[in-house]
Amino acid sequence: MKKANDQYAILGLTPDATQSQVREAYRLLCLAWHPDRFPVGQSRDYANEKMIAINSAYEVLYDSKPRKEYDQEGEDPIISVSVERYYHSANQQQSEDRVRSLVTAASQGDVKQVKLLISFGVKCDSHYMGFTALMAAAAAGHLNCLKVLIARGADVNIKDEDGLGALAMAIYKQRLDCVEYLVSEGADVWAKAKDGVTPLKAAIRLDGSVDFLNALLSKHVALETKDANDVTLLMFAAASAKVDCVSLLISKGADVNAKTSSGITSLMLAACVGAESCVAALISSGANVNAEDHNGITALMVATDTKHQNVVTALLKAGAKK
Repeated sequence: MKKANDQYAILGLTPDATQSQVREAYRLLCLAWHPDRFPVGQSRDYANEKMIAINSAYEVLYDSKPRKEYDQEGEDPIISVSVERYYHSANQQQSEDRVRSLVTAASQGDVKQVKLLISFGVKCDSHYMGFTALMAAAAAGHLNCLKVLIARGADVNIKDEDGLGALAMAIYKQRLDCVEYLVSEGADVWAKAKDGVTPLKAAIRLDGSVDFLNALLSKHVALETKDANDVTLLMFAAASAKVDCVSLLISKGADVNAKTSSGITSLMLAACVGAESCVAALISSGANVNAEDHNGITALMVATDTKHQNVVTALLKAGAKK
């Protein structure tokens, strides 16, 4: 008696088909009915239903044991279970494959493929291996992909498991045009990663260029904002011995005499690390060379204790009191 769900017929086969014929029929049907080949709408929905049936039939027939059980049964006892399982697993796998394809396309700068996959319904903010497509495009420096993704609703501030967003990734990979664009689209320059580092701090840490910090400061930034360690951006730049960043922040209006809650200034921090050029920049911009912290410690005392003689000389020349 013909079975209610003829798995051979679904694959276009007869019961005497060989395993190689089963595999070949399955391969050809997948090529013909893969939903990506159909436009969004009823035709794709029908293709999805066809693929569920095709996958179900292949699971029954490709392996000798379930195939033997199927051939011996008057009605197939596992078809309904198989269909249900494939309905979920096939759709889940298809979704994962499409997200992977989107992230890969973004990392390769394939704008056409990015647009195509989004048109298929792939969510821009879906993660693959911890990355979203926006993160992948930013890290790889593909500005056109960034524009497409953001125009189609990608979240510019979504983070990975380490708390890094597309902006931070663009900074670490030194993709200046991507940084500028992300900032213009509202990326949060104060967003903290799990290690507490913000894009602003990451930009200060970069060697050889202040362009990244300048890009982040292109929109109004409250320069006197303090982090969890009670330091401002200028203090952080001074402690990092980044004179170009110190000069840029001062030109943007950073307070050279701002203090932490314990009275520490940017000048003291620069003196501590022996950053002579930072000390000079701060002094020339009006830093108080005789400011004291809550313990009465001055920048001169710090430079003396840390044996930075050039800094000691600069401070004394600027009027520091012994």
